[in-house]
Amino acid sequence: MELCGFLIKPFNVLSLHAMIQMRLRKFDKEKNNNDNFIHIKNENRNLRQLLFGKEIVENPIVGFGKELYFHSSTCETFYQNKRLSLTKKENLFIQLLISNMGHTMNFEQIIKYVWGKTKVSENNVRTLVWRMRAKLHTDIIKTVSGVGYYIEGTLTPLQNNANDTNLNYNQKNSA
Repeated sequence: MELCGFLIKPFNVLSLHAMIQMRLRKFDKEKNNNDNFIHIKNENRNLRQLLFGKEIVENPIVGFGKELYFHSSTCETFYQNKRLSLTKKENLFIQLLISNMGHTMNFEQIIKYVWGKTKVSENNVRTLVWRMRAKLHTDIIKTVSGVGYYIEGTLTPLQNNANDTNLNYNQKNSA
């Protein structure tokens, strides 16, 4: 627990009690937030269910943005039907944004999901977004100044036909 205030001697017992209650409420709130992210990270094993609100789909490939596709079974991203070479952290970041399409993910949420317990700053997130924008060849990742990032739009599951699922797994898109 971090220090959230101080009392000057001699102190009032009611003030001490109020300060303890305040800190316990803050601790409970932080614990609930951490539990939610642990739950999301565990759900990452089956991202297909997370993407579609626990609904299993026939085809694990979803489109987002213009000519961008995400294959939820292999956790690979494609641009113009060519696989993008993404790092582990970039992959986690895009998964988080896609699974929360249209919702702003704040810096704290992104850091907890992508880096876990490793201490990093908001500048690490900004650098990651800068690299992702270059690799995605589009500005699909939107910024909410001082808050975080989101991807606007909706997910579009691709139909099971040859034209939609003709993604090239062998050819990497150079970024």
